[in-house]
Amino acid sequence: MIKSNQTKLFKKLTPQENSELVQHYLRLIGASYHAHLRDKESLETQLLINQYNRKKKEKKRLSIR
Repeated sequence: MIKSNQTKLFKKLTPQENSELVQHYLRLIGASYHAHLRDKESLETQLLINQYNRKKKEKKRLSIR
């Protein structure tokens, strides 16, 4: 009984609709991947900035002594 109800929820797609749906999902995957790369680059940049700031503080601390 459940199976017959499930088939009513989904309409059959034409080949054109199916192609458009696949293209839409591929664009979403591509956008997600590029966002991930930007986040990774931002994180690496922030880590370098933090490392620079730590070294700068340490040099300043040592020069005060």
